Amino acid sequence: MLKLSEYFETGPARVVSHSGNEHGPNPYFSGDLADLKTAIRQYYGPLNKTIAESLDAIAELKPALKMFGAVGVASFHQWLEQEVSKAFELQDLEMHKDLMPAHNRLRVEELVIDGRAIKLDEQPHIQGFRCYGIDPMIALEPVLAVLKSQARRYLPKGLYTRKLRWNHPYPSPWSPPDDAFPCVRLMDHYLVFGTNDPVDVSLLTSEGQICKAWCEAQEAVARLLLCTPIGTSVFYGDVFIPDRDLHAVLTQDGIASDLFEQGAKACLIVNLATWRTVEAPIFKENWEKECKIDIRFGSNEGASA
Repeated sequence: MLKLSEYFETGPARVVSHSGNEHGPNPYFSGDLADLKTAIRQYYGPLNKTIAESLDAIAELKPALKMFGAVGVASFHQWLEQEVSKAFELQDLEMHKDLMPAHNRLRVEELVIDGRAIKLDEQPHIQGFRCYGIDPMIALEPVLAVLKSQARRYLPKGLYTRKLRWNHPYPSPWSPPDDAFPCVRLMDHYLVFGTNDPVDVSLLTSEGQICKAWCEAQEAVARLLLCTPIGTSVFYGDVFIPDRDLHAVLTQDGIASDLFEQGAKACLIVNLATWRTVEAPIFKENWEKECKIDIRFGSNEGASA
C-alpha cells in the first residue's frame, strides 16, 4: 500500500491529478517535460509493474481492488504513458480531463469497520486518510472478523489514531524535504484493540486465530503489532519479532496509552502507512492535531474519544 501511495501521490500521476498553481508551484517536476518523460520511463513504469505483479500474485486481494470502470492500477499507467507521450507542454497534463477523474475514483478515503465509516475529519476536503487501488479494510476483514468473534477478550472499544510524520519526507526530488508546500510526508494510521487477557506470544503465534488470519493479503496493506507497556513486537511470517525502536516511537506518540489506562494488558495494533500529499499549512495543522476515535463492533456507534 505504501508503494501504491508513492505511485499516485508523486510523479506523473500527481501531475495529471492536480494543478501546478492550485496551492503554489508544483514541486513534483522540474518544469521540463523531457524530465517527466524520463521519470515515467525509468522509475514510475517499473514501480507500477512491481505493484501490478504483486496485486496479481495475491488472489485474496482481488475483492479489495479498487477500479474505475475497467481501469485498474496497471491500465491506469498504460493510459498515463500514452498521455505523457502525446503532451507538448506540462500544462497539457495538469488536471487532465480524463485521467484526473480516474485518479480520484481509484482513491479510498474512508476506513469502514463493520459497515460504518470512521469519521476522521470535520472538513472532507482535508481528509487525512487516503490510499489507492486497494480498500485495506476489505483486505483486513478476516482479521476484524476474528476480533469481533473474540470480543469478550477485548475492551469494549478499540481506538483509531494517526500520526503525520512531518520529519519523514518522501526521499526524492519530487517532494522537497524542507517545509515548502505542497510536499509529501509519511502518514501512519493505527487501529488499536486492547485485551485484558494475559498475553502469551507463543500461543498467539502457534494457535491464535488472529495470526492464522494474517496472511499475504493482510501483509500487503498493513503491519500487525503486539504492544505491551514494556515492549512492542511486529508479526512477520509466523512469529512476533521484538522491535525496541518501534516501541519507543509508539510510546512517545501515546498510540496505545489510552487503552493501557483503561486496564488493557496488551494491545493488538493494525498499522497502515501511506505517503500523503500535504497541500498547504492548514492540512499540516489539522493532521498534527490529536485524533482519537472509538471503534465499536455490532450495533454500537463510533464516537469521538
